[in-house]
Amino acid sequence: MRDTLQCGYPGILAKTSEGGKTWGYAAGIADLRTKKPMKTDFRFRIGSVTKTFTATVVLQLVGENRLKLDDYIE
Repeated sequence: MRDTLQCGYPGILAKTSEGGKTWGYAAGIADLRTKKPMKTDFRFRIGSVTKTFTATVVLQLVGENRLKLDDYIE
């Protein structure tokens, strides 16, 4: 994640959870104008980024035979 900041991104936030535990990491700044630091409790509008992520995970699950592309979602 430090490499991401070195590439010129002003800030980065990552969260993951497993087994009921959540970990978060934040670095850099959230607002270029105010220089507000990035925090792990911030929320972001992520827009279309999730479409690629969702498609990738679905295809991984298909590859693991955990679902089929023609399965229904409810």
